Amino acid sequence: MIDTTYIIYMIIGWVCSACLCAYIASQKNRDNVGWFFSGLIFGIFAVIAIVAVPTLSKEERKQRERAAMGEEDLELEEWKRKMGRSARNEDNKRAT
Repeated sequence: MIDTTYIIYMIIGWVCSACLCAYIASQKNRDNVGWFFSGLIFGIFAVIAIVAVPTLSKEERKQRERAAMGEEDLELEEWKRKMGRSARNEDNKRAT
């Protein structure tokens, strides 16, 4: 029969793994909430996985966040509008 102290130690180990995953993920510019839950579910295997994953640059992180929120399309549309305005402004300057 499984002793209750063994179960308590397992739960503490899983929570520690989750916290460690979240900390390492934040140091590597990764999603720390997602990695926290991965560590909570998979334990030491998630810790090994986050250690093996390469670090993201801040630009890559921002680009991934924008892509997840769908802002890439909004930025493209905004850029197109700005370029259209600047092209029209240049045409107006040449015409005058």
